[in-house]
Amino acid sequence: FSSGFCTYQKNEKALANAMFERETKREKILEARQREIRVKERAKSEQGKVVEHKDEDEEETIEFKIEQAETAFFETIDQERQRFEMEAEKMDEREKTASEEEEEMDDY
Repeated sequence: FSSGFCTYQKNEKALANAMFERETKREKILEARQREIRVKERAKSEQGKVVEHKDEDEEETIEFKIEQAETAFFETIDQERQRFEMEAEKMDEREKTASEEEEEMDDY
């Protein structure tokens, strides 16, 4: 290897620190810009909304959320029951096939 790869130069540490400082500053600036953009978007979306205090959104009511949870629960139960039944049928078919093969072997 070249000696330039192995030995430090006099100002190498200062250059590396300066580079890290620039990158850190750049990241902070980019994060601040992202925050500003998000704030502007939120402000625009809030201005565009018509807020009605009388009527609650159906999706926000507790009853609707409970209904959604129950529906998802029962759908999952049905899917698992169907999967279990299919696996049971496959096991029955395998046992039937195995017993038929065993009977054929006994016939010889």
